[in-house]
Amino acid sequence: MNALLGVLFGLLSMSGFGIVDYVVGGSAKKIGAFRTSFWGLASRMPMMLILIPLFMKGYSLNAFLLAVIALAGIAAAAGALGLSKGMRVGNISIISPITASYPIVTILLSLAFLNQQITPIEEACIALIMLGTVLVSLNIANILKSGTRKTHLGIEFAMVSALGWGFFFFFITVLTEHVGWFASMLFVSVPQFLFYLAYGHFNKEEFGTFSSNSKAFLAIGILGIIGFIGYNVGVTYTYTAIVTPISAASIVITVLMAVALLKEKLTIHQKFGIVMVMVGVFLLSIY
Repeated sequence: MNALLGVLFGLLSMSGFGIVDYVVGGSAKKIGAFRTSFWGLASRMPMMLILIPLFMKGYSLNAFLLAVIALAGIAAAAGALGLSKGMRVGNISIISPITASYPIVTILLSLAFLNQQITPIEEACIALIMLGTVLVSLNIANILKSGTRKTHLGIEFAMVSALGWGFFFFFITVLTEHVGWFASMLFVSVPQFLFYLAYGHFNKEEFGTFSSNSKAFLAIGILGIIGFIGYNVGVTYTYTAIVTPISAASIVITVLMAVALLKEKLTIHQKFGIVMVMVGVFLLSIY
């Protein structure tokens, strides 16, 4: 175990996912969430195929691992579609913090089934990071403006998203232990892609074309690979309970990009949230 390397790869995952969320947000407003998710994943798959000669190692798949791969793909699709549905019908300021709580699910599963033990100091740091993540993603002003009647809209989709991502990253950890960080990233993309195809067909979603927003799709594919490399390699060096909340703090990167590129302003509680995340990550790296 090397906690420092695990934290550093967790930060790489946080950066990759944070930037990709910013790009996804812009693309979703332009052409829709489903088409963005579908083509972003579609662009990632051929990139991973090119990397097979460099990173694929020998392994053997059994019924257990095939089941985990299938469940991981379904969980990832549920996480992504639940989020897009929730944001479509509900208040983003409510949906985003609920979805950001998915590390709770991953951490509980890893502690229960992977025999991972964390110290009280690590527990405090993890709690600090997660609380900071929620504060950064929370927009109190928008919640107050929307009124109490609308705050419940889309919550069920947000909960599906949180559960989906929580189970997904747990399954990723299990796969990484058995087949390595690269193969786990490659394998889970296949059932996820098939799920998108089926979902789009039965719900009569418009798939569109790759050329409709090709630059964004390529960026989503590349950044998604970076995010998964950071996470999958990170859990080989330290516990899932440590890497997951760092990776999930990607909202900090997304918000900071919005500040830098869109001139959005941070609220006081968002500033506190960013500081809490930074302090939590720093303490995890030294203890």
